Amino acid sequence: MWHIVLVEDNPADVVLVREVIHGEKLQAKLLIFTEGESALAFINNIEEDADMPRPNLFLLDLNLPKVDGFVLLNSIRNGEKYKTIPVIVFSSSDSPHDSTKAVQLGASFFRKPFSLDEYFALGPVLRRALEPSLPTGFVTKSLENEGIVG
Repeated sequence: MWHIVLVEDNPADVVLVREVIHGEKLQAKLLIFTEGESALAFINNIEEDADMPRPNLFLLDLNLPKVDGFVLLNSIRNGEKYKTIPVIVFSSSDSPHDSTKAVQLGASFFRKPFSLDEYFALGPVLRRALEPSLPTGFVTKSLENEGIVG
């Protein structure tokens, strides 16, 4: 069973991520944070408590209330317990700066698509991130604009 930390403030996107996980038949539990401050507290608590379980994947929105996704990504990458855990920045941003920065910080970038069918492209991206033998550090956009950067 995989454990995924999802930091997302849009309830519709949370529902869609659940559907993607189900559709991809991933055996995963989601721990959901709807704003960055509580996610940052969780990250700091796990870093300090050696007995707390590590998640297998972080899925982060960039534009979050209180603390943005890049602050969370920096915290994850600077922590001893988290720095090797895959992170996917999951954002509606189409700024090349955001996708480049995410990859430079050791995350993958998935642009939130506009259609439901395109949303399901996230499933294989999650699987690649969870399975250590598959490559990470890529940028994936919606199907109509798909691009992979390594």
